[in-house]
Amino acid sequence: MYRENLTSNSKKPLISVIVVTYNAEKSIKRTLESVIKQKYILYEILIIDGLSKDKTIEIVEEYKKYIALVVSERDYGIYDAMNKGIKYATGDIIYFLNAGDELYDKDVFEKVASEFPADIIYGNVYSEKENIIYNGEYNKFKLAITNPCHQAIFYSKKIMNKYGEYNLRYKLFADYEYNIRSFFNKKTKLRYIDIIIASYDGDGVSKHFDDEIFNLEKGGLIKKYLGVIPYLVYELYRYKVKIYGKNKYSISNTR
Repeated sequence: MYRENLTSNSKKPLISVIVVTYNAEKSIKRTLESVIKQKYILYEILIIDGLSKDKTIEIVEEYKKYIALVVSERDYGIYDAMNKGIKYATGDIIYFLNAGDELYDKDVFEKVASEFPADIIYGNVYSEKENIIYNGEYNKFKLAITNPCHQAIFYSKKIMNKYGEYNLRYKLFADYEYNIRSFFNKKTKLRYIDIIIASYDGDGVSKHFDDEIFNLEKGGLIKKYLGVIPYLVYELYRYKVKIYGKNKYSISNTR
């Protein structure tokens, strides 16, 4: 665990960085390097691995002085792995960074920590594959249509304890369902910062497959947690999608 200059009476938040991996030998180094280069050093790294068959864990061992915990065992997908990370995290803030993703610059954690305490702090991400910055500040209507990338979001441990685990019924969009429930609750202290948090390759399973259960239940979730008008906006959007095709910026979680 990286604890240089960390004292027990520090009032600055500890950031738990949960790195989900599976056969990531080609990408895990750049992810870890982007974390250990941060100027803000009050963090812990937790590796939650899906029992990789390549050299992922061997490479992780090279960074053991920076890592608080390594778990390598079979799981039921990325959200199961993320739920494990939440249970093990000891920080005030929880952040998910998949193998292959990179923090955008050395100041990211410092800027996020300066906004704490807040329940959810989020910014933007840069998609290397599509060469776009995604996706600006959200309101209820925007969230009804599209999901902020999980690499852009920092959750307080308090808010994750309140809303519980990711729902494993949703294979590809459990993070979207989580954000619909949590972002615009009246008691949620939500803060947007106009910076790029991370870069990622933008090519995961949600680009090639769909989450049928989530798609069936999404309208009801929007109506319940965001309200009737955002729900109507969503229905109008769905109608346009049928005519003009799928929104190419529909992004969710990938491993």
